[in-house]
Amino acid sequence: MPIESFLFREDRMKALYGYTDEQEFREFHCLVSEPASKWNWQMLEDKVDDHYIGYHSLTRVMTRAFSTSENDYHKRFNGTTTGI
Repeated sequence: MPIESFLFREDRMKALYGYTDEQEFREFHCLVSEPASKWNWQMLEDKVDDHYIGYHSLTRVMTRAFSTSENDYHKRFNGTTTGI
């Protein structure tokens, strides 16, 4: 699943269940599998003294690390759309 789709679903889940950013950040590791889980723990270890790391900075860094050059829309509809 593309990272953008994962983060969209995660944000929807957070809104539906009323999780705070802090709760989401604290339990983020439960939602991902390898290689994102390993990446997450390494990033936290590298930034152990960074008091500004939180859910929003995590998602920005994760998007850069795992984003593909094409977004989901282009993969799904590439070459299948026609002009009006």
